[in-house]
Amino acid sequence: MNRELFHVRNIGNKKASPRLAAQAHAIELNIITPATDEDLQKYFLIEKANLPSYANTKAATKEIRANLRTILSGRNERWHLWEIFVYDDHISLHFVDMQNRGRTVTALSIHVSWAPLTKLSFNVPEEDIPQNDFQIECSLEKHKRRTLYVEYTDTEEDARKSEIYDCRPLKIV
Repeated sequence: MNRELFHVRNIGNKKASPRLAAQAHAIELNIITPATDEDLQKYFLIEKANLPSYANTKAATKEIRANLRTILSGRNERWHLWEIFVYDDHISLHFVDMQNRGRTVTALSIHVSWAPLTKLSFNVPEEDIPQNDFQIECSLEKHKRRTLYVEYTDTEEDARKSEIYDCRPLKIV
């Protein structure tokens, strides 16, 4: 699987740079379910953390896990959510580091697998974003079929759209 469905950036289609991604408003993500931090931690994976070489990786990972909810929401002072990829088996969140902007735009990548029931929404508080204001739900239906419901605003066509996909969550645990 692992098919890309949507790609949303806080800078739209502009060429990405750490400065540009950091200056634009962070993408606001709201994870409704899984509801508790313990439940959420079962479904997320830190793939990439471009931290300075002097940083203690274990301490940094512990800090990321402790602040997961604020980091994922895009409301963390250090980690600025600038890009989201929606796949049929997970959602990939990319963050720019506001404390240590290097040459790469994405300093931290977190992947969140679709739980048996996932509800989330996100939007970019910027103009000129082609697709925005997403509402996504992945649910287990009869016969163990998982369905991903995606609703969003297509700003180019000035219309609200709905799409349905089969989804198979990544096995993170």
